[in-house]
Formats: sequence, structure tokens, C-alpha cells
Amino acid sequence: MADRRTSPKRGFFITGTDTDVGKTFVGAALAEAARVSGIDLGVFKPVSAGGGEDVRCLKIASGVEDADDLINPIALANPLSPDIAAEHENVIMKVDSIYAAFDRLVRQHDRLLVEGAGGILVPLTAEISIIDLAARFELPVLIVSRAALGTINHTRLTVEALQTRDVPILGIVYNQPTPGARTLSAERSPASIERHTGIETLGCLPHASHLNQPGDGARAEFVREHLNLDRILGP
Repeated sequence: MADRRTSPKRGFFITGTDTDVGKTFVGAALAEAARVSGIDLGVFKPVSAGGGEDVRCLKIASGVEDADDLINPIALANPLSPDIAAEHENVIMKVDSIYAAFDRLVRQHDRLLVEGAGGILVPLTAEISIIDLAARFELPVLIVSRAALGTINHTRLTVEALQTRDVPILGIVYNQPTPGARTLSAERSPASIERHTGIETLGCLPHASHLNQPGDGARAEFVREHLNLDRILGP
């Protein structure tokens, strides 16, 4: 077995093009798929804002036994941008604690799934944004985008921000977070975005509110049907 202290980092960083696009749902489903496949995939949520539900979902789906405060070193109570939530709650954003937790988790697991907070340019402090974490972690970014009207602009802006910082992009997953029939925009937008950015579409997820129990295996089957898991999780 390779020495994890010297092995190159493996895994991916999940970001969304907007809030409530379903990145935790996608992350938990991928973590569950990894667990079912026997892949040692750790999970990491550097900053949470609005409660611990995201961390709970990721932990249950992945089956890891890491401590909550290692998986999520900074937990904020209010569902706000982390910099605003921290100021409101009089919390000092200790970015070094994020880096220390990441360095520990990336050694403990063969691969690591990191989930950001909000979009890629959401600020953590006056100096640091989510994109700075992605650049520091040196993991390719998986973009979760909304399968709806408006996604072309939001997705292209996210791609451009990452490319400006030379942060590698793994691909884009399109998710339909709200019920209803699949729209023409949802059907056609991924091809347009791929044509204009050159970033690969790794799958499109239909609305799936019935999959509300992380860890029971149903989400793993769902993403296996709709996403390119070989590309996302690797061999």
C-alpha cells in the first residue's frame, strides 16, 4: 500500500454555481456510491453555516468514523455567507484549523471529498474565499449546477473564476433540485456550456426528493444510473 504521507492527493472539491443547487445531495450520493464500491473516501466540510445537517448527511453516506469537528472544523449557526455568519456570531474564522484538518484527512483516507459553502467566490474572511481553499487543496473541482433557466450564465461564471486561478475542473453535474417536468433549458443548456467552456458534462440528475435517507444505498444506485462515476470517483 502506498504511503499516504507521500502519495499525491486524490479526490475532488465540490462547489455549486449558487446556493440550494444540491451540492450536498450530490456529495452525499457520491460518498455513498464510493462506500458501496469499497472505496475509502473521506469527507470534509471546512465551513458549515446553518446547522449540521450537511455534515450529518456526508458522514452517514460515507460511513466514516472521523470526528465531527475534524470533518467540519468551523460550524456556524446562521444560514448566511460564512464571513457574515462569523461576524454576527462573534466567531473568529481560524483558517489554519481548516488547513490542518484537511492535511490530516487527506493522509487518513485514500481519497477525499471536500464540499465548499455556497458558490466558489463566497467569502470566508476579508481576505479568503472558497476559491482560495480549492486552490490550496490542489484537488480538481466538481461543479454542481442547476438544471434550469439561468444556468448557462452561472455555470460559465464559475468556470471562468476557476480557470482564472488555474484551479483544475473535473467536470459539471447538473441537478434538478425542484419538482416538475424537465424543461427545454435543462435539456439544452449542458451542451451549450460544454461547447463554450470545453468542460465535460458528467451527468444530469432528475429531481429525486424521494431519496431522503442517506446511507441506505438508494442514492448510490441513483448516481450510478445518471452520472459518470468512473470519471468522478476514478478507477
